[in-house]
Amino acid sequence: MPSRLSDAEILELGDLNLAESAREMLRWHTGYHMQEADDLLLAMSHDPFPIGYSNTAMPLGTAASADPAALLEKVEHFFDARGRGFTLWTRAHLDGALAECAESRGLSALSDMPGMVLDARVPDVTLGAGIRVEEAATGASLGDLGVVLPAAYTTMGLPPENSRAYFAMPERILHPHVIAVVGYLDDQPAAAAMVLLSHGIAGVYWVGTCEAARGRGLGEACTRLVGNLAFERGARCVVLQASRQGEPIYLRMGYREVTRYAWYVRGPKNT
Repeated sequence: MPSRLSDAEILELGDLNLAESAREMLRWHTGYHMQEADDLLLAMSHDPFPIGYSNTAMPLGTAASADPAALLEKVEHFFDARGRGFTLWTRAHLDGALAECAESRGLSALSDMPGMVLDARVPDVTLGAGIRVEEAATGASLGDLGVVLPAAYTTMGLPPENSRAYFAMPERILHPHVIAVVGYLDDQPAAAAMVLLSHGIAGVYWVGTCEAARGRGLGEACTRLVGNLAFERGARCVVLQASRQGEPIYLRMGYREVTRYAWYVRGPKNT
């Protein structure tokens, strides 16, 4: 059995998985552009929404950037040339100077998310009446993601057309390195979660519950199942970037914080 990963290894592998998630989710769109050079990932979908993954920039280096101002200028040039706003991700363990540079240039600090890790499988829990959670292994069940997640994320400020674009072609998600689960309440899709397997670990993404079904434990049940499936398929740990709403649930499940990730957002130039 492999030895437990050190926190330094978790940070490096978690960053790699996060960057891979940006590449993977971009490929779910019909039209996208991606550029990667000099430890910088720039990703742009057909959707102009500037917050989140649709128009995103991620530093990739395993050390702090020697010239954060120049790095940010590359980001701005890429998106300005295309008339787009963007989200810049920063990592607390590496990108403090880049975060300061972003703030000094007027980017808005929109999110400060705990980067969390789960080191081992968690116990299964008994689900309430009318609740079931199962892996989405067919195009039909993956289609339920496109029902649940746009509804769930609308209440978090993500336009439904933005999230629907990620799940418009379920066949692009149905791959061995992506595991999705859907939670059903009285046989209606009501919650979901996904993991991306890469670099020997797994990252949890797209955890959401429809507003009317919240408070029933569906989101937690989906997160438990998808994480356990990742461990069964060889992941050495499971990482995620927690929302404010999700953080106490993940702590209760056994996740622990190892870093933080911040979003710095800028709208299209001259708007």
